[in-house]
Amino acid sequence: MLANGLTTRERKLLRRMALGQSDHAIAMDIGGTDAQIATQRLRLLRKLNIRSQAEIIAAATNLARWVPAPAPQAGPFWLR
Repeated sequence: MLANGLTTRERKLLRRMALGQSDHAIAMDIGGTDAQIATQRLRLLRKLNIRSQAEIIAAATNLARWVPAPAPQAGPFWLR
């Protein structure tokens, strides 16, 4: 868990949610199934007390100000 209370995976999920990506697209990118991503999405929304897409974007923007984005990884997504 990071100082801001979010895990690395939660930060990745929040950034992709802010971009409007579907559960399937997120699952293909960071790994997992569509159902797992849907569950993680709901838990993250509850954790951050977020109710709208605008709040998701605001939270991701605020996060980007304080936490640098992870370095890009080389290779296909399934090897990450």
